[in-house]
Amino acid sequence: MMGVALEKWFLKELGRPKKNLLHLVLFLFSLFFKFGSFLRNALFDLGLIPSYRSKKTVVSVGNIVLGGVGKTPFTELLVKTIKQPVAILERGYRAKKRKKEPFIVSSPDEGDEAYLLSEKIEFAKVIVGKKRTKSARFAETLNVAYIVLDDGMQHRYLHRDIEIVVLHNKDLFGRGYFAPCGFLRESPKRLKQADYIVVNGVRNETEFSLAEYQIRQYASAKLIGGFYHALNKEEFKRRKVAAFCGIGKPDEFFAELNSLGADIILTHVLQDHESFNEFHLFREKAHALGVEKIVCTEKDFVKLEDKRGVFPLKIEFKVLFGSNHFRQLVEEICIV
Repeated sequence: MMGVALEKWFLKELGRPKKNLLHLVLFLFSLFFKFGSFLRNALFDLGLIPSYRSKKTVVSVGNIVLGGVGKTPFTELLVKTIKQPVAILERGYRAKKRKKEPFIVSSPDEGDEAYLLSEKIEFAKVIVGKKRTKSARFAETLNVAYIVLDDGMQHRYLHRDIEIVVLHNKDLFGRGYFAPCGFLRESPKRLKQADYIVVNGVRNETEFSLAEYQIRQYASAKLIGGFYHALNKEEFKRRKVAAFCGIGKPDEFFAELNSLGADIILTHVLQDHESFNEFHLFREKAHALGVEKIVCTEKDFVKLEDKRGVFPLKIEFKVLFGSNHFRQLVEEICIV
């Protein structure tokens, strides 16, 4: 709970005018972060730090900001469209237990997103390991056609053949500052190295055109635009629900439920990837308030030990703009 409170306070401070001493300190720290990112990338670009080139085609799906932007749903859509055996390399962030790395995930305790992908994509080998080069070497021993490097933009020790960057339309460039003053972990200038840029959260031509105009200041990559599409929306329409989540952008989850016509009676926000240890108390409170259904994200659902009466909101990424570029991406991966 302390972590959630700290995160809420941090977001609130970022929204205030940057005129106090705290923001000055955060800005100075952000300059160190920015310089460190620039220096590291320069060393890779100059070849002073080597990258391992895998025997398999490596497709990186990454971002330039801290927090969730929709990489996992897009990765799911991509590999399901390709329909070939694939190794997906995950870090297993905030896993409760770890084996000797790298290993193929077999439990939500070894990484919630990794396990969720393994459950939803039967032909995928989801490999957990902090060192992506070792994970890639392990993937080469498996019967897979290619490798997807999840959250791969910062992991440059592994060479990638195709670079995909996912941005969120709500905040394309992390409020314009590096962390901790903003949310950037890479300069927007890095976008020029992207082959494809996916903009999540666009639902009409105006939004996509505005995003494209801003992105074109940094990159000429092929653009794909779309949004999360709920698959089981009728389950929550005109129902009293209690909702909880532990994701990067919790407000979007609750907003999506509202848009589906759900009557949200009770909410609870966890830290990203956090397990809900006090879920039994939340369930009791929900029942006392006359809630008809308890709903959470798919990522939170796989971590629950007692799933009785809990329904995950099932989503998929829907391509709305740049469908020709998406088809080209699929073809390029199959050919490379």
